[in-house]
Amino acid sequence: MENIDINTRIIMSMSQGFANTYLLYTACRLEIFDFIESNIDTSVELSKKIDIENVILEKILRPLVAYDFLEEQNTKYKLTEKGMLLTDKSPRSLKGYVLYCGGICAKSWAMMAEAAKDRKTPYSLAIGTELFAENRKDEKQYNTFNNMMNFVSEGVLLADFLNDIEDIKGKRIVDIGGGTGAIMTQFLKHFRSASGTIMDLEFVKEKALQKLKENSLLERCEFVSGDFFKPFSISGDIFVLSRVLHDWNDEDSIKILSHIRSNMTNDSILYIIELIIPESITRENVEVYMNDLQIWAVCGGTERTLSEYCNLFQKAGLKFEMCRKIRSGETILEVRLDTKMEEGEI
Repeated sequence: MENIDINTRIIMSMSQGFANTYLLYTACRLEIFDFIESNIDTSVELSKKIDIENVILEKILRPLVAYDFLEEQNTKYKLTEKGMLLTDKSPRSLKGYVLYCGGICAKSWAMMAEAAKDRKTPYSLAIGTELFAENRKDEKQYNTFNNMMNFVSEGVLLADFLNDIEDIKGKRIVDIGGGTGAIMTQFLKHFRSASGTIMDLEFVKEKALQKLKENSLLERCEFVSGDFFKPFSISGDIFVLSRVLHDWNDEDSIKILSHIRSNMTNDSILYIIELIIPESITRENVEVYMNDLQIWAVCGGTERTLSEYCNLFQKAGLKFEMCRKIRSGETILEVRLDTKMEEGEI
């Protein structure tokens, strides 16, 4: 292997990337980290609890030790700090993220070539239905998806942005498609006198209210059932749309924006949080390009450039004001009503 050139090593490493995905997915699916955390910590005990052959279990445990997820001493295993992140008990658990990547994303990526030729979404070709339709009828899958979204949303670092915007004392914040409230929680914890409304589909309600209760926000925030693809009526001063538009094509995105616009006044602000594809291709932005592929593979969506977003805004009767990139990599776009369209000049 010493004589293999650097380009060959890169190609080999990239080609075998699926192995690490499925190693972690398998360990999480079998709940290895959770069992070890609960002191079921020898391979014999684990194999009996999981109901797999011990010889197969040890094949899984060896690389987990080598990658520093586990430590092995005197036939007993214990979690490292890294391994703890893959348990249900970790406050910042990545278990849901891993289950999403291995259980949903990887299957979609495997069908990319066929889907591209058939002009279909890879996920729908792999599973036989669309992601969001499956989430509605499969509670287990929805929980996996929701855990991933919570992790991603909690990782959107809004603190610096919130410190710099004008205080919104007494104003109402409306998070459209706000899920279980990870973004709303950041807004309301920062602006103590503001109130909030989370709008999402009815089946999200129970988990959203549970999260609001955990954060002591039930008195200041309500959940309203609604579908952003249908007209709705909701009052608010600040509207938030976080990581929603990238899930949908242009036609659907314009419909979502138009429905929000119908609830805005000239004083309203819409903050849209998304990854932005740079206009020119650079190595440092490879994660954005890979995420663009991921969004298409899983739900037929797309990441966009700033100019592409501005085009959507114009078609929806909205006007781009400014944007700011935050520490976690997303960009916050400030959008307002296009008053010229209101006046019939466009």
